[in-house]
Amino acid sequence: MLRRLTVAGLAALLLSPAYGGMTLRPAAQATGVPVVSLSAVVAAPTLRSENPGEPAPVSPAPTLAVPTPTAADPAPTAVASAETLAAAEAESGPPPSDFDASGGGNAAGPATPALLFLTQVARNWKTIGAVAPSSPALARRMIESADVARAHHVLELGPGTGVFTAEIDRARPSESRYLGLEANARFASVLRPRFPGLRFEHAQAQTFDLNAYVAKHGPFDAVISGLPWTAFPPSLQRSILDNVLPHLASGGRFVSFAYWGLNRLPAGRRFYQLLADRLPGVGSSRIVWANLPPALVYTGLRQP
Repeated sequence: MLRRLTVAGLAALLLSPAYGGMTLRPAAQATGVPVVSLSAVVAAPTLRSENPGEPAPVSPAPTLAVPTPTAADPAPTAVASAETLAAAEAESGPPPSDFDASGGGNAAGPATPALLFLTQVARNWKTIGAVAPSSPALARRMIESADVARAHHVLELGPGTGVFTAEIDRARPSESRYLGLEANARFASVLRPRFPGLRFEHAQAQTFDLNAYVAKHGPFDAVISGLPWTAFPPSLQRSILDNVLPHLASGGRFVSFAYWGLNRLPAGRRFYQLLADRLPGVGSSRIVWANLPPALVYTGLRQP
């Protein structure tokens, strides 16, 4: 009963006038993800070091102060963030029949990524490390930070309902290669017809054989993570990073996000330190206020 009330409350919040309302576009039109009215103007990424003793971040103009909302960077008025728990146990069961990649649906289930997400949260509360799909503002910041427009090979960890994926697909060069690793079977089966030119594997990020894949296709220029790192134990954080980062090309970028506030908790600090140990100079962006909760974007550069 508590789960049902929680999911019902989340759905009501996402669709409420207090959020400025939500317009759900069919998947065949533009993004296929929830589009909301945003008043926030997201500034260009400015990286800063989390710890004063660390090497300079990727950005040439780091700032140590945590920004506060201004006219150019206002408080959030729109939809929230987070992707699936890619390291969770894969969901059993047949592929969904309740989602039509063209944007339609049937009486048995949801017709949009947002509603599909809510049904998966309701059915798999413990295996999805998210409360809502990521906001378009966070997706844009992630893809800009990863420099996807110049990437020839992109890896996405936990694409979920495809919010980041849609931005990646728009920004990437036409001849580039993409691999998405998604642990949730339903999400993976929905992503394939929605993005027919991209490759998705129903797999966990810490166990997928990237050695064999990279031996055939080459290393990644950009790795974009939608995983909720603060929900992971230390061993899982390490195993994912150690399976993925060795396959980042020289000069390649690893990009992830953290919720503002949660990044200061022990699990958040631990993840940042693990990332900094492997990619010296990792930095964080200004806060993306058009997200619930507000989020920061981490960017790490693989040194030549």
